[in-house]
Formats: sequence, structure tokens, C-alpha cells
Amino acid sequence: MEFFTSDTHFFHEDLLGDSDFAPRPFASVDEMNQTIIDNWNKRVAPTDTVYHLGDIALYFTKPAVKSDEAV
Repeated sequence: MEFFTSDTHFFHEDLLGDSDFAPRPFASVDEMNQTIIDNWNKRVAPTDTVYHLGDIALYFTKPAVKSDEAV
């Protein structure tokens, strides 16, 4: 099966809460990320193809080269 998605916004803390733009009623980024992962894994099989159209994540560290180490 083929799926199309976008705007997962992993690690985007500013989106947490109940807003008109993108309501994300989670207590933390970790809870939001894990919920997205759990729901994805319930629906998407290893043989499926997923096209992620953008806004995958927002994650900044200083210095930026440390981002890979932080996850």
C-alpha cells in the first residue's frame, strides 16, 4: 500500500497544546513523538511505501553538529 503524509513535526515543542493551527494535546514532545510512532506502526507495514512530503522535524541544538548525537 502507498501512503502520503506530511507535517509530523517531530521535536517541535512550540506546537504542543490546543491551537487552531495544529492542535497537539500532549504533555511533552516525547509523548507526541511516541504517539506518532505508535500510530504509524499500527497502520504502516514493512512492505508499504510512505511518501513524507515535508516538515518532518524541528530540532535545533547548539552547535548544530550535536543534533545527531542528541536523539
